[in-house]
Amino acid sequence: MSAGRYVLPLAPGYGVEMKPESLADFEYPRGRAWAWACSLAVG
Repeated sequence: MSAGRYVLPLAPGYGVEMKPESLADFEYPRGRAWAWACSLAVG
């Protein structure tokens, strides 16, 4: 933390990995998250 904000590590090796389920849920435009968001926009 620096000045109240998160600071990424400087050392090599930092990374994240998304789970296959998350990739499927957030795939645009067919993922469940997009279908839900679009249904809100349409009303």
